[in-house]
Amino acid sequence: MILDALDVTGREREEIIELAEDTTGSPLEVIELPERRTQIAALVEVEQMAREVVSWSPLIIPGLLQVSSYTRTIMESARIPDEEIATRVAVRMGRRDILTRRKPVRYTALIGESVLSQKLGGPEVMAEQFDHLLMMSAHENVDLRIVPTATGWHRGLGGSFQLIKCDGTSFVHLENPVSAVFVQEPETVAGFEGCVPQLLEVAMSPEQSFEFIAREVDRTTGVA
Repeated sequence: MILDALDVTGREREEIIELAEDTTGSPLEVIELPERRTQIAALVEVEQMAREVVSWSPLIIPGLLQVSSYTRTIMESARIPDEEIATRVAVRMGRRDILTRRKPVRYTALIGESVLSQKLGGPEVMAEQFDHLLMMSAHENVDLRIVPTATGWHRGLGGSFQLIKCDGTSFVHLENPVSAVFVQEPETVAGFEGCVPQLLEVAMSPEQSFEFIAREVDRTTGVA
């Protein structure tokens, strides 16, 4: 169990499990536990139970698709203490298992076009990240779409989110620089679910998205 691996016990463990199982509580459940690792553990545990995940990431590659060098660059730039970075990177890489396990999660990744013009970590890091996106987009359970910058208004402009659908209930995970929020009230979750069709409508097709990323690989590596 993920919580065992992260040594999350006692009341912290109970709160995470209650969050995953209880659909009658507060519509906004802010995880205000002592350590950031417990917030991450909550997300990992819920993702492990998911049957479908939809992420909208207008500003950064979503965590489930990041390579370690990209993740490490972000954490170093955010001035995460050196002694914590290796553990955090390992946890984030471990989260990706839900996409490749025997019964993988159905994953729809909607990524903003501007994300692909970032310079995080330099050309080598970005080229590695783009290659990984292309590889993952070939998986039958992964639907990767690029959302163009030059679109009209759509509901996704309200901000990033991750919709996590489990058997019997769904959650929305929202992050900010200091904490994380799980939205679990059905009517509120439905509002986020309503954003997805609009995003898919303005997004490139999977084939167009693949070609767009492939061009970025060529540009980044200097291939004519």
